[in-house]
Amino acid sequence: MLTLYMQALLETPISLLRLPGFVIYAIKSYLSSTERAKARLWQDQTMTYGDVVPDHTMVILLGVVFAAINPIITVTALAYFLVNTIAWRYQVLYVYKEEYQSGGKMWVQVFDQVLLALLLMQAMIIGLLGIKKFAFSLLVIPLPFITLSFKVIAGKVFTRPLSVLSLRGAADLDRSDKSNAEKNPPSLEEMREADRLYLSPNFKVELGEYEDLLRQARTVGAKLKGEDVKLSEPIRDEELYWSAEEDEGGPSLEGGESNQV
Repeated sequence: MLTLYMQALLETPISLLRLPGFVIYAIKSYLSSTERAKARLWQDQTMTYGDVVPDHTMVILLGVVFAAINPIITVTALAYFLVNTIAWRYQVLYVYKEEYQSGGKMWVQVFDQVLLALLLMQAMIIGLLGIKKFAFSLLVIPLPFITLSFKVIAGKVFTRPLSVLSLRGAADLDRSDKSNAEKNPPSLEEMREADRLYLSPNFKVELGEYEDLLRQARTVGAKLKGEDVKLSEPIRDEELYWSAEEDEGGPSLEGGESNQV
């Protein structure tokens, strides 16, 4: 409980000062040559949810599990989340800039961790009531099975929508793109790039690479026909010549000597 109070009343308010970030900003600002570069240092501040979310899920675990032994810890957990809600709402809205959006993937992990805390709390309640030989302790035995059933049902319902874009969502995005295109017509370069947006990355090859491959194919073809051509890149003769016997695994002559392939 003391740990939760320390995090809520000491660690979270100190995080608002952003002392490490301020020190780094002071050093980089001293080394920057222009005012625009200095302003950009203070504006481009990012955060990683992996450094913040584990603290919250740990508080949920401690608050839920030990609530069966010491109910006062629930008040401590409530104070922690009230302070962090105020602090991190300000940080997310006015300080930090998000680098990417995971599409709700983080919520899946948080959901599993919360259900794990709930299962541990139920197991602790069953153990405590069993030790105290409570007459109706058997009534709480189905609780873990109900929780596991809820997890399975929730997984079947929400796993696919979280991993696959729905048809309605895709249609809404198409309508939004069409309306934006009517208001702000794209340039010729943007239209050319739009033709490649829905291509698989395997098909996104620069035209220059195609031309180089065709040029090399024509050069090698002319060399195989016996024409006197100059190769742009040195290619060994053994890479250019082969025989039907080599394809069939038979012997071939190379450099005047007979080798078994």
